Amino acid sequence: MTTAPRIRRNIIYTAVEVVLNGIGLFVIYRLVVQVLGIQMLGIWSLVLATTAFGRMADIGIAAGLSRFVAREMGQYQNNVARYVETALIVVVVTMGIISLIAYIPIVWAISLTLSGAELELARSLVPYALLTFFLLNINAVMAATLLGSHRADLRSISNILGMLMQVGCSFLLVRGHGLMGLAWAQTAQYIVAISLAWFFILRLHPSVSTLPCNAHLPVFKELIRFGAKLQVGTVANLLFEPASKIVIGHIGGTAMLGLFELAYRMVYQVRNIVIMGVQNLIPIFTQLFENDRVALLAIFNRAIKLTSLFGVLGMSGIALAAPLVSYLWMGHYDAGFVQLAAVLAFCWAVNIFSAPAYFLGVSTGNVNVQIIGQVITGFLSPTLGYALGMTYGGYGAVFGVVFGKVVGDLMPAYANRPGKSLSTSVIASKFCILSTFVQVMVSAAVYILAGRY
Repeated sequence: MTTAPRIRRNIIYTAVEVVLNGIGLFVIYRLVVQVLGIQMLGIWSLVLATTAFGRMADIGIAAGLSRFVAREMGQYQNNVARYVETALIVVVVTMGIISLIAYIPIVWAISLTLSGAELELARSLVPYALLTFFLLNINAVMAATLLGSHRADLRSISNILGMLMQVGCSFLLVRGHGLMGLAWAQTAQYIVAISLAWFFILRLHPSVSTLPCNAHLPVFKELIRFGAKLQVGTVANLLFEPASKIVIGHIGGTAMLGLFELAYRMVYQVRNIVIMGVQNLIPIFTQLFENDRVALLAIFNRAIKLTSLFGVLGMSGIALAAPLVSYLWMGHYDAGFVQLAAVLAFCWAVNIFSAPAYFLGVSTGNVNVQIIGQVITGFLSPTLGYALGMTYGGYGAVFGVVFGKVVGDLMPAYANRPGKSLSTSVIASKFCILSTFVQVMVSAAVYILAGRY
């Protein structure tokens, strides 16, 4: 299959995956809100967010795996099996150890926000959240392998069927077992997704062992050298969600944190439709960077146009649809939910516009600037959130969090470009500038009108 049809196929499947997963998430969260209440969703959100702290000990193996798989497939001597098996073994061992020792730090982090019965419930969920964390990291290796193999469509099929499993189990378990049932359903989701993805990998790469038992030291060192650079930024960026949610929960309470979780997940799912489509360009960028810089510039410019268009359509659309979603999700209009959605829509619009530059950096190995941006996000967002929250309350905290995220995302948008001239960067594109202006106007209008009605 030629490059263009391959890209279209992967993008179509990725879009279907994100849409169906978004619908599944909508159904699950609606079930939780109706059966258990918004406060319980806030507790669930906090527990899952704090497990992300475990990624601080991740050594970045899965982060650059897709790049190496794509490179090996483009060479005469294909060593994909060495990279996949080494990555999987290392991730299973390291993430297993991290999951075992992370319980006490996570419970301590949760106790900063919760107390009493809410804290006890959250503590009971932590082991299951850590199991999910372990499985999520294994699934990341599977996803990176399929992405690097130019088969993001198979990755999408695995994840879609995993989500269907989670939806079905949630309906069976949440009413009788509460949040514990939700935790079991999420575990089932990852087991299904991992099993299917591994089946596809074995079919694509017969040289990969069914039960990997040999890790290759030179491959490990190569993965570490590249992944560790990405992981510095990833660790800092991972602080964004859990630290920000701790700040918002501490200042606004679990009810507001529940609203923030609903708005965050709604906007984030729409954002993923575009981001995961652009992510499919990583193996293409990798090969063109080595062989054809002119074609790389052409595809990069086209990616900017498409992300600008679909980014502003998606984020403006979800901001405008927030009042309707509020009725569908919670059974009533909630002005706070609509305002949070408008602010987050702007935040993730900037992230979308920056995506081509981010993935270009991953593909070429030039990741220093985006690491700096992620470090800025990881520390500036919760710091500003706390500072503004103490003065202006929960919404001040949200504005602080969003400002820090936007500043960090603009770093690679400026620096990562296929040519030396600034005119080849994302921030110099007229499509990106116009889309940003439109998104600011839409988000501001929705926020102001929601506060009046």
